[in-house]
Amino acid sequence: MTPYQDEIIRMLNRSLHVDAETKPRVEQSADLEALLDAALQEGVGALLFPMLNKTYKESNQKNANWEHIKKKFVDQTLRNLLIMQQIKGVLGAFEHRRLQPLVLKGIAIGRLYPQPEYRPMADLDIFVRPEHWNEARTLLLELGYEQTEPDDYNVLHIEYQKDNSITIELHRNVMHTDYFGNRNHEEWYRRVWARQQQISFKQLSFSAMSPEDELIHQVLHFASHFVYHGTKLRHLFEMALIVKEHPDLDWNYIADILKLTGFHAFGRLLFSVIHAYFDVSIGRSMPALSRLETTSFMEDFLEQFSSEQSEGDFACWTRSAAQLRPDYNYKAKQASIWLNTAKVQYRTHHLKLPLILRNLLRNTATINKKCRVIRSYGLHVHQ
Repeated sequence: MTPYQDEIIRMLNRSLHVDAETKPRVEQSADLEALLDAALQEGVGALLFPMLNKTYKESNQKNANWEHIKKKFVDQTLRNLLIMQQIKGVLGAFEHRRLQPLVLKGIAIGRLYPQPEYRPMADLDIFVRPEHWNEARTLLLELGYEQTEPDDYNVLHIEYQKDNSITIELHRNVMHTDYFGNRNHEEWYRRVWARQQQISFKQLSFSAMSPEDELIHQVLHFASHFVYHGTKLRHLFEMALIVKEHPDLDWNYIADILKLTGFHAFGRLLFSVIHAYFDVSIGRSMPALSRLETTSFMEDFLEQFSSEQSEGDFACWTRSAAQLRPDYNYKAKQASIWLNTAKVQYRTHHLKLPLILRNLLRNTATINKKCRVIRSYGLHVHQ
């Protein structure tokens, strides 16, 4: 763990439990800039920027680059206000059709932030019931959105875009069955819909998962990114935020669903980490692991799996204990889909190659090394 990562964790912890004005233990503008750069890589730059900027102003220093960064954050805040209006319009259209999707991640978690307006919002994730799937797709087209991916490109969702508007990911699944296989997800979905909650936030009213189901979703989402896309400290912080803001969580339910879906061991690990590093209380049905185990995980996580540079590095193509991997033969048969959508990937995913092609081009030794680390955390094989 680098000194900057250690300081970021300290500041996140204090912002969670003390106040949003926690002062960083650096004062020189160059150090503040380096700390902010590290925070941006971990997905928490927007959260920590107000604290860092206050220290910068108090130092009476002049740094042209910092002033440029500050302007970008102001622009981001203004953009978020516009995005909130766009979200209100989209969700209003769904409500008018009585489709009532569940809002995932994004504003469903961002509303819990000390300063929600600083959390970047790149897209709107909405989960619809199977019987509403076709009608939801038709509605988005009527609203002027364009489908940017083939129907069978992604088992999780289909992406829709519109000029000068927020990207929408229309979910048919919240568990990636290509990665995880069928793990009783239909039974979990049934409970998700039965336990949904109504949220009111900044003139928005929408349905979302219960806090317990959103926390379970975060475990699954983290597992997917941990293996395939690269994870960030933000993912862990947001789990801690959910736990902190909901002290009456039903931990027995959480443990039962994680056992049902085969993620109890990995969930217990993640909850042990946020207990150790963010000082949040975890229920007795998810007993914490030792500090040695959580420290070892954090070192692996911050060294090998954190940040976008890690994306796509760790697909496990071995025949042994590789879990959370897509079926290689199936993906090979779908090569035409990946190749035909490469243009879409290039345009919409910041020059990222399709995942299957990127995996095949990666250094085998690097892949195998990271696969061994992944397997050491209880992510067993899905055959």
